[in-house]
Amino acid sequence: MTDNAPDNQKVRDRVLIIDDDAEVREVVIDMLDSAGVKTMSAGSGEEGITLFQSHQDEIELVLLDLSMPGIGGKETFRRLRALKHDLKIVLSSGYGQDEVKNDLNFLGLTGFIQKPYRYAKLIGLIGKYLDGSSPG
Repeated sequence: MTDNAPDNQKVRDRVLIIDDDAEVREVVIDMLDSAGVKTMSAGSGEEGITLFQSHQDEIELVLLDLSMPGIGGKETFRRLRALKHDLKIVLSSGYGQDEVKNDLNFLGLTGFIQKPYRYAKLIGLIGKYLDGSSPG
């Protein structure tokens, strides 16, 4: 993939991608890598929580799929937020934004992105939150 991100969008903070779909994870990793964003990834909520616990000083933002088997996105969100109350968490889903925001806004949802991902929108959203914006 070519580097389509302007230099001012090249961020260096690590993003943890939690999504049960391996293809989606790989696409997101490629997109973020092309913009200079360091990533880690997990294939389940459980794995994501464990990875976050081991690397929470490195992880600035979590991109979290809402619909996953096992511990779903909502419960993973709650557990991550319990570990670090000011963690920036962007939920992703094929469902509409209003449904998601109504459920999780009160818990401090940082942002939402609709699937399928579009490069410019994903890079813009991640860059916005890695530039020092606070959650919520």
